[in-house]
Amino acid sequence: MTTRSAAAAIVFFSLTGLCAADNAGQSPPAPLRPARFSEQGENQPAPKGARSEQGENQSAPKGARSGQGGNQPAPKGARSGQMDNQTAPRGANPNPTKPASTNPSSPTPTTPAASKPTATRPAKVAACVFDFTCPADAEYGKKLANAIRMRLARHEDLDVMDQLTTAEFAPALPANTDSNKVVEMMTKRLAIELAVYGTVVKDGDRVRLELACVDLRPGAAHKTWQKDLSDNTERPEAVISKAAVEAVTGAAEWVPPQYGDEPEPPAAQLGEPVNVNGTFDQPGHAGWQAPDNAASFLESGPAGRGTILRIRTDLARAPYIDYIRDIRMGRASPANPPTIATETGYGCLGGFEGVHFKSDWIKATPGQRYWLLADFDRPGGKVFVKGSKATDFALDGLPESALAALNMTPEQFAALPEAERKKLVAEAAKKDPKAFLRECYRWYLNCRGEAGKWNHLAAPFPPRGGLPADVQWLQIQVYTYWPAGTYRYDNVLLYKDPRQKAPLPEEKPRTPNLRDRNDK
Repeated sequence: MTTRSAAAAIVFFSLTGLCAADNAGQSPPAPLRPARFSEQGENQPAPKGARSEQGENQSAPKGARSGQGGNQPAPKGARSGQMDNQTAPRGANPNPTKPASTNPSSPTPTTPAASKPTATRPAKVAACVFDFTCPADAEYGKKLANAIRMRLARHEDLDVMDQLTTAEFAPALPANTDSNKVVEMMTKRLAIELAVYGTVVKDGDRVRLELACVDLRPGAAHKTWQKDLSDNTERPEAVISKAAVEAVTGAAEWVPPQYGDEPEPPAAQLGEPVNVNGTFDQPGHAGWQAPDNAASFLESGPAGRGTILRIRTDLARAPYIDYIRDIRMGRASPANPPTIATETGYGCLGGFEGVHFKSDWIKATPGQRYWLLADFDRPGGKVFVKGSKATDFALDGLPESALAALNMTPEQFAALPEAERKKLVAEAAKKDPKAFLRECYRWYLNCRGEAGKWNHLAAPFPPRGGLPADVQWLQIQVYTYWPAGTYRYDNVLLYKDPRQKAPLPEEKPRTPNLRDRNDK
């Protein structure tokens, strides 16, 4: 850049800054509208293509984004002039009495909507859940407020301010805060129409919330109201947040399908099970893997029970893992199991992997609903149904047992030419195709009941719709882990739903208002 052009640039930007300052001073600043983030949680970006599913361990969405405010620069194309050096609201003109540009030499922006009308969504209601005060535990007040904030954010008609942005603009507000001061903050500082705040009182196991709300929406039945909510169960945040959101929205919250929603069909209607030997009474281990006789056993049960499945998870973990690996590699046999020490701490088998007892593969019927039944003598286990399919990407290596059969180490296999590796994989897949299936669906029956007595549980799956079209094979897995101890199972039976008359389309897992995802 030449000296002349540099000087011209300095003069141009100086004049631009003066014009912007002059424009900003010609009218009072508009109420601040803090920038919004995703409804995923505390400033979480909405992941794309994510799909939730049940499993032993669920994971939360990752990734966070810091809140705007303070001395943040204005977004590209936005005008400055807000109070306290804050950014202008997204899509808003901070000087509503003047057009966005007063420079006659500026090009006139083109507006496609002027020539071609487009459908518009109803405007969302801007809402804020202030952190709650809690004299006994300030952090718990924030936790309960965020539980309500997260639930409200799932509603399509609400634009809920996230936790970090809320904390930047206001402290925790107790339920007895003067509603006039709340209204002033809503209208002059935050530009919101719905405010929720309150006081949390903890008394032993009981949690009580004094909930307050200011509702400035046109047509609101009550502009200000208060309500007391309390709970003393193991999950007070879930119970109270649900009741609070129902009070704010005036409608019942969506509840996923529950055990007992549909009555179990009578045995005469169920017909024949689709799995083999769900009663465990057939000779040997027909329909199931061979028990290892260290953590899994097929043995005579109490009177009237026949053969049952017994599982132990109170074993030393390392010796059991070594034993199972030796069985897989052909170096050990369940006919001669080792003696493994009893262990009940968190480092035991039940505290880590637990024990899976698997059925033979069952041919799946896409669009079908099934009923899974199980008897058990103590809570704590799960009976999974896992769906699998054949995929090309699964044919990229060999299981350890297959390498052992070839008398080859992983390092030796990796050193082979690619063509030779592919040949060995293709031969192994042809010999045992089920070993190369990949899981694509799962659902489980959660064994809840009383300890010391036999419980019976039955439920349909999928909870809504039919089995996804890509599921080719099903496998039942009795999974037992914690608390460490001995568990017994019987009559693990899988049936096609006798009430179903035709194949049903798949219904994706439903999580309200998580946009840009396929699990709505």
